[in-house]
Amino acid sequence: MTPDRPGHGGKRPTDGSDYRWNVLVALPGRPSDEVDAVLASIGSTEANTVVQLTGRSDGPRTAPSPNLAFAVAVPLTELLDDVDVAVLAGDVTTVLVALRARVPLVVLPARPAQAGIGSAVASVGAGVVAVSPEEVGAAVRAVALDATTGPRLRAVAEHVTAVDALLVALGTSALRLVGSDRRRDRSTPHP
Repeated sequence: MTPDRPGHGGKRPTDGSDYRWNVLVALPGRPSDEVDAVLASIGSTEANTVVQLTGRSDGPRTAPSPNLAFAVAVPLTELLDDVDVAVLAGDVTTVLVALRARVPLVVLPARPAQAGIGSAVASVGAGVVAVSPEEVGAAVRAVALDATTGPRLRAVAEHVTAVDALLVALGTSALRLVGSDRRRDRSTPHP
């Protein structure tokens, strides 16, 4: 424990990390130089950044620091706690997981389908799309400073949950129909 120092109002001195945004960068399969460009764009003065790496990832060349950590093979759901902004590629699954967790997004798409998902995220106010790694830092700042993001994300999370429930209900009903049709077909003699 760091002792209290005079002149700090009885509070422990800080390196400022508690005043930085917590940013998650989850761009699996992206080249190291692209992830390095994303990290340089975000910087370390305004953000504590965690980079999610898969077991197969090479990882960025940027060295870990007090403001930069690597999470190897940690599920996205565990990394989204206390995140202010998540930088994702725009895959459907990761976007839905982040939206359910009410985390605003910066989508950095690599494929046209991901760009479409990023546009959908932006259209409901749950994040923005960055066209290049160099734009990610400005996008993170814009999302983190937008005070209206929280209420919009609550509404989006509620809609995502409602859609999930509807899809489960429809899927269950469809499976019941298929099962009853198959049972009927087996029990009915065919000419």
